[in-house]
Amino acid sequence: MGGLNLLAFVRLCWAHRYTIAACAGRGLLLGFGISTFAMKPRFRSETTLVLTRPAGYSDVPSQAMTGLGGDISAINTQVEILGSARMMHNLALELNLQNDPEFNPAILASRWTVPWQKLADRSDSEAQGIVVENVTQAISIKNVRNSDVIRISTTTNDPQKSAEIADTLAQLFVRDQINAKAEGLTETVSWLSDRVAGLEQEIARQEDAIKILRPPTPMHWPRSFRKPEQRWPICRAVFKSLTNWTRHLLTWTPNTSEARFLKSFMIAFSAAFQGRSPREAQPLG
Repeated sequence: MGGLNLLAFVRLCWAHRYTIAACAGRGLLLGFGISTFAMKPRFRSETTLVLTRPAGYSDVPSQAMTGLGGDISAINTQVEILGSARMMHNLALELNLQNDPEFNPAILASRWTVPWQKLADRSDSEAQGIVVENVTQAISIKNVRNSDVIRISTTTNDPQKSAEIADTLAQLFVRDQINAKAEGLTETVSWLSDRVAGLEQEIARQEDAIKILRPPTPMHWPRSFRKPEQRWPICRAVFKSLTNWTRHLLTWTPNTSEARFLKSFMIAFSAAFQGRSPREAQPLG
């Protein structure tokens, strides 16, 4: 009975052999067309970024508590910056991806898929937004666990294009970080310059106030007393003159005449009021 059913099935297939062959041929053609035109091969390329730290940086408590190496919040911040729309926009402009059909499907649009009126009505900002969205979907950014390494992977239909996009994104990120640090340094220098200028003005105002409050120099003083750099030597000369006069006073005897005493007094004090050192005074005759 089974043999008869099998024989009937073979006869049925043989009777419809042309129909079966036509269906098989159509299936092969359909599969070939899909694999050739619709299902294009995809190529993936990866590049890595290492986040450097300042010398002497240590975050042992956070590593012990979280079990992850480094400052996780800082690394996640850098990952978000890499995947931001601004970075993707700069990447699209750098590589001119708006003219790539893979990221801008409107280039391949025809009359039967998208009317020309819609293409004409579409603004440049909308087209650029579509390109940025497609570029974002083609790029994957992840942090390698327990490390300061960020991995950038790109998947496109061209291996060279994938490598170029990943490398360019890494270069744009490094350039953006350098520019940010340079701008911060410029702002710091500008702030310090303004602060120094303000301090100089404040010092000038204080000096003017001191000059106003300082009493005028008496006109009957010797000229040497009016010079600030000569005040200390003059004081020393006066002190030594007083010492010499005291010495003469101690050695004075009643037999000495009054003129001799006045002469010793004038000799002792003449050096101070004439701007000379007491050593230059002539000894008593």
